[in-house]
Amino acid sequence: MLENLVKTDGNATPELLCKDEPSCLRVDGMAVLHELMAVKNFKDCKDLGVSYIKLIDSKARGYDQVRVIFDNYT
Repeated sequence: MLENLVKTDGNATPELLCKDEPSCLRVDGMAVLHELMAVKNFKDCKDLGVSYIKLIDSKARGYDQVRVIFDNYT
């Protein structure tokens, strides 16, 4: 779905950029995962998920909207 929002020239459409939102945070989903994995070992997926949401939530303070985007990195 996200790849469909990118034009053939590589530029993102306004929907992806949060253009109309006064305060929108765009987060690289995999970068957050790598950030977490570098500082903590997780006992299971639930533990990782809870930590992931908490970190995104802390980064999102003060923003009206957040977009977490995962790239396919191919």
